[in-house]
Amino acid sequence: MPLLRQHPRHSTSSNGVMDTPPLRFPTPATPIPPNTMALPWDSTSSYRNRFNSTPLWIVCCLFAATTMLCASIATGWSLRVLDLKASLPRPSAGRNVWFELDLISLDPLQNVATFDWWIVGDDCLTDTAGRGTQAVCPVVNIFINPNEFLSSPGAQNIASDASPRPIFQHNATGSTLSGNITRPSFRTQLEVHSVSARSRVYAVDYPFDRYYTIASIFAQTNDTGTPVGAWVSSLSGNAFGFIAQLGNVNTDVNNVTSNSFLLKRALPVKIYVITIVVGMWLISLSLMVCAMKAVIFRYQVEASVLVLPVGTMIAFAQLRGSMPNAPSGFGTNIDLVGALPTYVCLVFTAVISLVNFVVKSSQKDAPPSPNAATAMTPSRDVERQIPLPGLQRSSK
Repeated sequence: MPLLRQHPRHSTSSNGVMDTPPLRFPTPATPIPPNTMALPWDSTSSYRNRFNSTPLWIVCCLFAATTMLCASIATGWSLRVLDLKASLPRPSAGRNVWFELDLISLDPLQNVATFDWWIVGDDCLTDTAGRGTQAVCPVVNIFINPNEFLSSPGAQNIASDASPRPIFQHNATGSTLSGNITRPSFRTQLEVHSVSARSRVYAVDYPFDRYYTIASIFAQTNDTGTPVGAWVSSLSGNAFGFIAQLGNVNTDVNNVTSNSFLLKRALPVKIYVITIVVGMWLISLSLMVCAMKAVIFRYQVEASVLVLPVGTMIAFAQLRGSMPNAPSGFGTNIDLVGALPTYVCLVFTAVISLVNFVVKSSQKDAPPSPNAATAMTPSRDVERQIPLPGLQRSSK
């Protein structure tokens, strides 16, 4: 009989029983002293591994938010509305009263533009070189063309053949002798006209509407009626949401100076309005597609998505009201091609979505009919005819 070869790890006792060696557990590792332990930031590879463990979506979102913030601030600052800055030539070589014209506001809905006229100098007292010319100056009456006023107490019920009334009386000598340090000024509200010749309705082309106004000023001495030049030496100011540009400047033989101004919407206003309208269209069409997918093509869509059109209609009304200097009512061209059609689309989407949601929920919550319950319950005869394995009776 051949001998069996024993495993070196096993031995056989005298009684023939195989002995098993004792189990050996691994020796625990020697702990590293605290002063020699490697920190994560002490190794370049460890820092790289920690950086790579950051989710990619967090890095992308932070980069997109930072880019959007910087781009928006830079674009808005570069496209900001600047003040109107211009200087006009002297209308005549004789005596001139110097004016600084300041544009205060423009309201196209009220058809009015507000200007402040500041008297900053007079050739009778000081010439362009700063030298005094006369000790006593005649009082000057300042006139504005009454046909350019929208409403003014001094310009009401004036016939076309009547002489205009002065809007301001300038006493250069009295102002100097009294020591008045404030500059004389007066305010006018002039009528604005739409550049579009096809319609007299203002703000209908919002935000692409443009307006113009004319400020005609002249002066005469109070005692003799001698013409005095009215020199608008500088222009300043702006209207909120509008860009003001100086147009034609004419001076006739009677020293009547006519200044025309062109006012149009600022570029940031146009960009904002167009972006809002495009966004309203995209949101409305997206909700309509979701409703069609759920109602017509029977795809599974979350119920919360089908209720969104109702809340979106309220949000769209707030967006329409946030447009700068927009007419309060609906009726502009931007409403006819943007706001009103999107409202109609949202109403249609909301109706079909809510009807579909109500019908489906009523069908799901309805109790089952008796016929359906009878058809689903098997009869006792059928149960008796079903053979069960292991329970068949013997024929014996």
